[in-house]
Amino acid sequence: MGQQWKDRISDQYLARKNSLANQRMGMMEETANSYENLMNNGLNMMGGSLGNILGGLGGGTSTAGTSGVGGITPGQIQGLSTPALTKPVLPSIPNYIS
Repeated sequence: MGQQWKDRISDQYLARKNSLANQRMGMMEETANSYENLMNNGLNMMGGSLGNILGGLGGGTSTAGTSGVGGITPGQIQGLSTPALTKPVLPSIPNYIS
């Protein structure tokens, strides 16, 4: 009888521990998705602003070979694409559940 009680308490503890770990992982996933969306929105806004600025500098005339997005040519945006801007950097979170 005593061993069954210990086993049941141990099983309940492990189930709660796993549930908390799963909730924490879900929250971390949502945070990562939020950071990714924030980064994408910022980059889209920056690209749009640069397109408007560079398109305005051209005097409103269009030339052959433009990308069609604000008059930006691929050569003008070559320096803007870096691997550091494509992945969000998340802080490491220590594992308190063990």
